[in-house]
Amino acid sequence: MSAQPFEDFDHPFRVMAPGHGPAPLPRPVGPGLALDTANRDVVAEARDLGLLYGLAVLRDVPFRWMHDSHSELRFEGAARITLNGVERELAALLPEAAVRPCCRAMLGALTGGPSHRRSVLWSALRGGAPAVAPGDAALRPEAGAPVSAWMRWIERHHGARALPEGRQAGVPRSLAELAARVAEDAPAQALLGAALHFLDRGVALRTGTARGLLALLCEISDRAARRCDRYQPRRARPGEIAARLTLLHAGEPADAVPDGVLMGAVLRRMTARAPRLLVRIGAMNASAPLSAAMPGPDGEPCTGWSPVAIRDTLTLPPLVVMGRPLHPSAAQSHALTAAALASALKEVMDLGELEVELDRLVHDIALGQAVLGGTWPDELRDALRRGAALGRAVVATEAVPEDGTPCADRAHPATLRPI
Repeated sequence: MSAQPFEDFDHPFRVMAPGHGPAPLPRPVGPGLALDTANRDVVAEARDLGLLYGLAVLRDVPFRWMHDSHSELRFEGAARITLNGVERELAALLPEAAVRPCCRAMLGALTGGPSHRRSVLWSALRGGAPAVAPGDAALRPEAGAPVSAWMRWIERHHGARALPEGRQAGVPRSLAELAARVAEDAPAQALLGAALHFLDRGVALRTGTARGLLALLCEISDRAARRCDRYQPRRARPGEIAARLTLLHAGEPADAVPDGVLMGAVLRRMTARAPRLLVRIGAMNASAPLSAAMPGPDGEPCTGWSPVAIRDTLTLPPLVVMGRPLHPSAAQSHALTAAALASALKEVMDLGELEVELDRLVHDIALGQAVLGGTWPDELRDALRRGAALGRAVVATEAVPEDGTPCADRAHPATLRPI
């Protein structure tokens, strides 16, 4: 295998074949791999995958450090890099000149929001998985059930409850902790917890009762779950695209990889514009347990089927919590559900300044979903738009039930107070 260094860096990506020593990865070659900056698909793929790579690199950086561009990031097997260095390379992948090379601005742009600021509502929200699967409606309160019955049902099925006065919950301190919290929670848990917090604080309702509001929110959550179940993504998953780039970088010909010509152009664009970002991703994968298929214990040649063992890869590094890697699709429905519930809450409750914190909570949830690596940024923004439209549509077409009866079960909706 020919040896050719990865650009001019001290830590090249390497490939190891059975029975051979480590050798530097060759640069991708093959017909049609020339960089085409005018190709929108190439620019979009490089931009979106670059943002997900950036989230992986930044996920362990405390939020309180993100305002300091001189903060250093250290990775085993790779040279140090500052936040400013990551920001510059991410900015090079973004065709929008209006986006400032600032971590908080890019985190906000990723979910379609303003410069990122963590919501203060996290301190009022209880974490932890629900006791019963959210889709099991066997114990759903009947019409006329008191508010306490709805609160017990929400706690059991959605894991949400109001914290006692004076107590505060733990607040995510980094992107990694935010993603782990989002993956652990039920899809509607944070927003239902926020609704209970608002009611506990005495936030006024524009219409209906607390019992009716909780019933309406639970119905919106059920509708959002059904809509997410029916959703079929049109793009290959980020992990699949990252795996294709890994194979091309290992020297596989373009015709052996799906969309190989396009993927080769994406890889060349990222190599040219964000080379240090790729080095950091390779270092993160190399330092993770079982990150690569080595030829065998103690380095002896592998006798099984192993045509090539990639030592450092461009795959999206999994987020490991308590020794267990989280699945990239662990929170696929959370952003849409959160947006739908937040939209309904803003229509029904007089939130005032709390509305800003509610929006920040929704964008936090979307950001946590993105950190897991299973959703493209444009899919997140689309999910937030579809969720907000769903919440507004339900509130506009349904009335807030006074007795807690689910909207679909009400025989005479005209007798109820409309929004």
